[in-house]
Amino acid sequence: MDTNPFIRYLTNDVPEQAERVENLLKKAKKGEIKLITNELIIVEIVWVLESVYDMDKNQIYNLLQAMFNTRNLEISNKVILQEASEIYKEKNIDFVDAYTVSYMKAKGFKTLCSFDKKHMRRIDWIELVEP
Repeated sequence: MDTNPFIRYLTNDVPEQAERVENLLKKAKKGEIKLITNELIIVEIVWVLESVYDMDKNQIYNLLQAMFNTRNLEISNKVILQEASEIYKEKNIDFVDAYTVSYMKAKGFKTLCSFDKKHMRRIDWIELVEP
């Protein structure tokens, strides 16, 4: 699934389209179909909800949890995204930064090359180095 159907469903800004997506999700929950999306779509969903719909991190976190728990909705790198959503909410950093940190952890890396000391210093196990 692309970003647009998720946004329609999560915001109900176009009720007719939101209803169509809800029907699709119901079919998935019943096992009639399987839906697939990826981490780039999730990142874009977060960005749209923040920038266009002015949602706060807690609202977005709750919506993400609902997505992660939707039966027969396969999300690439879901475990990393779930951890990223926790870091995003708890450490108050951008979702992309939270994803980067979660990805690093999954790969066993502890050193991050970045100029972003303000946000990344909130992650105590990361060693920051500047280029």
